[in-house]
Amino acid sequence: MLNMKTSRGSRGFNLFTPVVGTAIVVMAILIATGMVQNDIRLSRSMTLSYEVSSQSMTAKLIKATAEMQMLENIEKRLYSVLDKAGVSTDGACMEVDRDMLTLPNYAFMTEMTTGANGLYSGLLSSITTVTGYTTDRKDTELSAALNRIAQAGKSVVLVDFPDNYIRVTINSEVLGDKNLVGNAFDIPFKDHLGNTVVISVVPEKFAYVSELPTC
Repeated sequence: MLNMKTSRGSRGFNLFTPVVGTAIVVMAILIATGMVQNDIRLSRSMTLSYEVSSQSMTAKLIKATAEMQMLENIEKRLYSVLDKAGVSTDGACMEVDRDMLTLPNYAFMTEMTTGANGLYSGLLSSITTVTGYTTDRKDTELSAALNRIAQAGKSVVLVDFPDNYIRVTINSEVLGDKNLVGNAFDIPFKDHLGNTVVISVVPEKFAYVSELPTC
């Protein structure tokens, strides 16, 4: 009798061993599948986060490059106009005809808003050089938008004299007027992989202050 019980117990154990083994294998597969899916979700989240972060950094770099080029253009045009007017910028101060800088149809405003020497002169090539991103947009399209603003009697730049220094402020509100310029300043830039990011090159709270005060 003892041998029979032992034999039955052995047969019972052998009968359920495949079931237990299969359950363990299934559980292992489910756990492994869950881990893989979690890894995939994590990988996708990290990739998306990287792409968003990368695009954000690209946008900041493009906008910073654009603002630096605009700053250079303002300074060049300002001192070019002063030089043509015979204003000395070598002394302790500058004797400036303020109308020349502030009135919309006078020298400075004209140079800032028309022709190849305007506010956005060389902007796109500068961004391409610094960032490696390219665009099909042309400088002439930006100049045309500036001309439309000027023809509408709007001020692209504002000039005032805090503490007798010359301050040139870009009128971002006018540049960003979609009814006037549409999407002229929303520019698509593409990298070498074909990834495209659309950046507005309308600056925010941007101004240039001259080195020397006026007399």
